[in-house]
Amino acid sequence: MSAYWHDYRAIIANFIILLWLYYAEPWSKLRIKFTLIATSIGIASDSLLAYLGLISFDSSWGLPFWFMSLWLLFASTLSVSLSWMMRNRIFALFGGAIFGPLAYFAGVQFDALVVNGWQGFLALSVSWAILMVIFSTIYSRKPVNRMYLKSEVR
Repeated sequence: MSAYWHDYRAIIANFIILLWLYYAEPWSKLRIKFTLIATSIGIASDSLLAYLGLISFDSSWGLPFWFMSLWLLFASTLSVSLSWMMRNRIFALFGGAIFGPLAYFAGVQFDALVVNGWQGFLALSVSWAILMVIFSTIYSRKPVNRMYLKSEVR
């Protein structure tokens, strides 16, 4: 297997978790759309950072598939467990600036990726602050300021 797939077990585990989340809380079309939009924006942002050489992976091109699947999982949490942060752009800004780079730092400790110097961590902090504000803005524009799950629609 190429480095692009890194660890197929992580990919399988990510999709099992995603399927379990769907089974536990059936998603509305709005939540699925929000998740896919946030995933696409996140992958594009990290692809730009990788292209600029601020982060890198063992793969010969682009982001590895296992990393993209992590974006899908993370984006699926924004309208549920992180909804408190999505409702407040200041929380989103500072939460992204602090905790986004910390997640990458953890990945560095596991040799899953390389963040190139303090400039890489600074770029991650700035990009995550911007990303979380963008996600918060998209989240706040949904109908009735809430993402309904099928079981909640009245």
